[in-house]
Amino acid sequence: FDLTGPLNEEETILYRLNGVYDNSGSFRDFIDSERISIAPSVSIDFSPQTSLRLNGNFSSLETFPDSGIPAVGDRPADIPRDRSISEPFSRFESEDLTLGYTLNHEFSDDWSFRNIFTYQSYRVPEYLGPLPLSLDETTGELERFPYRQRVNADSYSLQADFTGEFNTGSIEHRLLIGTDFNYTRQDRRFLLDFATAYPTLNIFDPIYANQLYDTTTNFFRDDSFYSYGFYIQDQITLAPEWKLLVGGRYDIFDQERTFGDVEPRERTFSQTDSAFTPRLGVVYQPSEED
Repeated sequence: FDLTGPLNEEETILYRLNGVYDNSGSFRDFIDSERISIAPSVSIDFSPQTSLRLNGNFSSLETFPDSGIPAVGDRPADIPRDRSISEPFSRFESEDLTLGYTLNHEFSDDWSFRNIFTYQSYRVPEYLGPLPLSLDETTGELERFPYRQRVNADSYSLQADFTGEFNTGSIEHRLLIGTDFNYTRQDRRFLLDFATAYPTLNIFDPIYANQLYDTTTNFFRDDSFYSYGFYIQDQITLAPEWKLLVGGRYDIFDQERTFGDVEPRERTFSQTDSAFTPRLGVVYQPSEED
């Protein structure tokens, strides 16, 4: 569904609401999915010079993780196309939430300010199901190992910039100055057990174990990432036909990863770096219509 309209008589506050519900099956064994998504947004005009847009999106997904059809040699195995090599209890669930705003303000006809903020949350409460390890192409016996994953991830981004137009003599300038910041944190928990044999499955004559294994996670990986950016750009109109673009961006980032067994061992990796990226361009515009 898609709903939109004003929220006040002056029509300075506008809303829009999108929603989706999807429930689908498949010709593949065990596979079905359910998806829900809702995306509201509100736009507010405080004055002719200042406006604010608030937006959000939430979606959830429940489905069956499908490993597809294994290969024998360089071709798909000669099995029915609806056959699954996983287990009926396998499942994948995810939740995604995004919130943000965009603020615009015009100081004058020549100078303006823009500020954008976004928060995103990604969750995988459950990713469960045996994964294929190796296939005996002659007998069709597929070795599998227990697998489980859980994810919690959060991201924040902030951007602010000024845009201005001015002249130096007969030369026109369009100046852009800004900065941005990004932060991401991901916490992942896994069950990785290559040593524990899960019942094999014969892809030509499958008998599903339907046997749920120990789902305690035994491995983790935590990631954090920071980045800061500063940029400046000037679009210079030298003549009606010629434009020159000169700019640059300086980035700083910091990354850290901690990983290992849940108890008690762990290892940490980190790195920090920075770089400057120049930007230069020339445009020739034969006429106003081209």
